[in-house]
Amino acid sequence: KQQTKNNTPPNAGIKQEDSNHIKTETIDKDSTKMEVEEEVELGTEEQKWVDIKPMPVPLSNVFPKYPYGASSIIHPGVLYHTTTEDVRTTTDPSTNMSTTTHVTLSFIVVKNDGNPQNFRLLTDLKNIFGTQLPKMPKEYITRLVFDPRHRGLMLIKNNAVIGGIAFRPFYDKGFLEIVFCAITGTEQMSGYGTYIMSHLKEFARRESLLVFLTYADNYAMGYFRKQGFTKEVSLPRDSWGGYIKDYEGATIMECVIHPSVNYLRIAQMIDKQREGVNEKINEIAKQSMVVHKGITKEKAELLSSSKKSIATSGGANGAKRRKVGGNGVGQRRKIPIEKIPGISESMYRLVQAREEARRANMEGLTATLRDALGKLKAHPSAWPFLAPVDKNDVTDYYEIIKDPIDLRTIEDRLDGGEYYVTKEIFIADVKRICMNCKIYNSPDTCYYGCADEIEKCLE
Repeated sequence: KQQTKNNTPPNAGIKQEDSNHIKTETIDKDSTKMEVEEEVELGTEEQKWVDIKPMPVPLSNVFPKYPYGASSIIHPGVLYHTTTEDVRTTTDPSTNMSTTTHVTLSFIVVKNDGNPQNFRLLTDLKNIFGTQLPKMPKEYITRLVFDPRHRGLMLIKNNAVIGGIAFRPFYDKGFLEIVFCAITGTEQMSGYGTYIMSHLKEFARRESLLVFLTYADNYAMGYFRKQGFTKEVSLPRDSWGGYIKDYEGATIMECVIHPSVNYLRIAQMIDKQREGVNEKINEIAKQSMVVHKGITKEKAELLSSSKKSIATSGGANGAKRRKVGGNGVGQRRKIPIEKIPGISESMYRLVQAREEARRANMEGLTATLRDALGKLKAHPSAWPFLAPVDKNDVTDYYEIIKDPIDLRTIEDRLDGGEYYVTKEIFIADVKRICMNCKIYNSPDTCYYGCADEIEKCLE
C-alpha cells in the first residue's frame, strides 16, 4: 500500500515503469517530487491509503535472458545454482509401450536481498509451504521465508517452483537449521525430496556448514531418517540451544555431513560399489561352477582292493562260499574329506580353521568353568545343592519349582561339552539354584542362608 493526496485520483501519481518494477510519485505541499520504491513516509491527515495491485508477471518473464535452469549464473543474487537432467521411463499397461521423458531440473539458493527476482522465487516457495504445511500459521511462514537471515533452496521444473527448503545458516557456529521442507502435492511421489536434500548438503559442504539441525514431527521423522538424520545430537547444546526455533511436540534431529563427499554423486558412488561387489561375486561364482569328478577314483581303488581279498572255499556240502578278507566288503574305509576333488579349493579350510578355533575356545572355557564348579562344590554352604532334590523326601518341591537345577546337573552339562558356550549361561544356572531355594524356603531357614552365601561367593 502506498499513500497519495486525498484530492488526487486513485491512480494518479503512480506509473508503471515496466512489468517487473513499480514506482510511485507523490507531490507534497512544497511541490517537491519524491520517488518511493519500498517504504513511503506517513503523510498528513489529508492523505489516505490506496491499494496498488501490480500486474501479475509469469515466472518465465522473471529472467528475460535465461529461463529457470540456465547453465550460467542467472543473476548476482543467486547463491547456488546447478542443473541436472531427470530421465524417467514409463510403460503403458494397455499397449505395453515405453515412453522416456527428459526434464531439466534446476536447484538454486537465494535470500531476500531486495532483488525482485529473488522476491518472486521466495513468494512461490512461501506459497508451497503454506499449502503443504496447513497447521503452520501463514504469517509465521511468510516472516521466516522473507527473513534476510534465512535462505531458500528451490527446485524448479518446467519454469515453476515445485518445492524447496527454507533454512538459516549459522556460519560462526558451523551448522544450519532447516526450518521448512516441502514438495508440491503433485510431485511428492517422484523422489524429488532426496534430490533437494542432496543439493542442500552440497551447498552446506561448500560453505563449511557440516551439521544440520531440525525439529521434526511424527510425519517428517521417516523422511529425515532416510536422509541420514538421527535423534542423537552430537553438537553441544550450548552451541545451538536458544538459537534455533523450538517446536512443541517435535523431536530434534541432526545430520552430520562429510567434508570430502560430493553428495550430488552419491548414486554414482553406490553404482560403482555395487559394480565392484558384483564383479567379486562373479569371480567367486566362476570357481564354484567348476564341476569335479567327485570320488570315482577312490571308489575304484576301494573296489579293486576289495576284490583282491575275496576268495572262495568249499563247504561241508560241497557248495562254494564267499570268504571276505580283512579289508574286504563289509568293512567301510574312511576317506579324508580333503582328498575329495574340489574340497581343498573351496572354503572348507577356512570353515575348518574357524571350527578348530571355536573348539579351542570351548576347551579353555570348559576348563575355567570346571575350576569354578569345583570351588562352588567345596564351599561349606553348598551341601544342599550338590544333588537334585529327592521328590520322595520333598513331595511338593517339583510342583512349586518348575525349572529345577543343581550342581550335579551343571557338572553333567559341562561333561557334554556343548551346553555352556559362554560363562554367562553357567552363572545363570548357579543363580537359578539360589533363586529356586529362596522361592521354596522361608528366609528363616538354613537353606535360605546357604543360598545367600553361594550368591556372595558367585559375586
